[in-house]
Amino acid sequence: MKTSWITHKGYRIYFVDFSGLNPKEMIALLDQSFAEIEKEPGQVRMLGNYANTSISPRFIDKYADWGKKLKTKTELSAVFGLNFAKRVMLNTFNAANGMNIKAFETKEEALEHLTKS
Repeated sequence: MKTSWITHKGYRIYFVDFSGLNPKEMIALLDQSFAEIEKEPGQVRMLGNYANTSISPRFIDKYADWGKKLKTKTELSAVFGLNFAKRVMLNTFNAANGMNIKAFETKEEALEHLTKS
């Protein structure tokens, strides 16, 4: 399953696993996951796995569109599986879109960030 709700240290986290998907599949999963988040009452903590992915300009544009729409729905966001180039892209994306998605080396580190009060 590419999306799921997980619980870590008592916090409910929406996990989206983009790993191994091609750009078209990534966009479809992004649309599916953000549509689900949009329906959630209250704010959501999000975790994304980007290992073995190729992030397309279309994906970045789509994420920015959704991000603007759902900025108030996202309490905390963390990702893992980014190489150096993708981390640079994330920093640029965050700055350009007023977002605060944090990148971590491992899933465990990202979960620790997401479970801080």
